[in-house]
Amino acid sequence: MRILLAEVNRQLGQQVQQRLMSQFALDSIASVPMLNSMLLERSYGLIVIAVDLAAEERLSMVRQCRQFSQKSGILMVTEPVPVMERVQLLDAGADDVLMRPVHPDEFIARARALMRRADTSGTMKIRVGNVELSEEGEVYLNGMRTILQLAELKVLSVLIRRSGRLVSKEMIDRAVTGISSEELSPNAIEQRLSRLRKLLEQGNARVRITTVRGSGYILEPMQAARVTRIPDAQPEAALQDA
Repeated sequence: MRILLAEVNRQLGQQVQQRLMSQFALDSIASVPMLNSMLLERSYGLIVIAVDLAAEERLSMVRQCRQFSQKSGILMVTEPVPVMERVQLLDAGADDVLMRPVHPDEFIARARALMRRADTSGTMKIRVGNVELSEEGEVYLNGMRTILQLAELKVLSVLIRRSGRLVSKEMIDRAVTGISSEELSPNAIEQRLSRLRKLLEQGNARVRITTVRGSGYILEPMQAARVTRIPDAQPEAALQDA
């Protein structure tokens, strides 16, 4: 499993980052806007947030990470903060709060502990109906790998990670455009959804993407077709003996 490190201005120090890279598969980002885009594309065993923010912004960031990643461990690294703020971060969805200055040995030990918990939570592969999304962003239909264009892959990724829940057009826009300031038009989003629906239909995917007018989209498994049992035909009445 991978770690996502959201760090601005190398607050953890180069030694910590090098040790992370030597022990784990690591994706590192240096700006807050990139965080959502990365979480929409891939599953992570651990999300490390080392960004100086105001207290309310920290809480909002933790809630957002937990919303996108139900199973990931979340480790928040902050400057020294009051105990009640640490409690609020834990209640908001963080699994651990570590205050700077950070000792490299303690940080790596905490990261390993959170990764072990993620390991016990089961596979990071997500399955809805007969559609699977792997940790590495590969799509499988009926067990066979299916190649999608990048835009359709990103749309499917955010939908399947939130299967059964509403996905807003804004979330799909962020998934496709990443950190670009250019927004997709409603028609562009609908075109991507249309292509994705066609690809899923061609692959006999047992999922449906429902449009909730004015709100967004929901991906959910198709229910097995209900079979109406037809009673056996009644035998014709026996002819009466003459």
